[in-house]
Amino acid sequence: MVEVDLSEFEGKPQRINISLPDTLIKRIDNAVKGNTSYRDRSHFLAEAARHELKG
Repeated sequence: MVEVDLSEFEGKPQRINISLPDTLIKRIDNAVKGNTSYRDRSHFLAEAARHELKG
């Protein structure tokens, strides 16, 4: 599988505020630390959103 950066087609990133339980944030942070596919927490959440919105 080839990874394609779609950021130039999706537009400029925008800052948003969300609230998540502490334990979920810790799980996300651990997933990011343990996987070089994710640059940071925001990248992880963007990928999760893309996965859920695929259609």
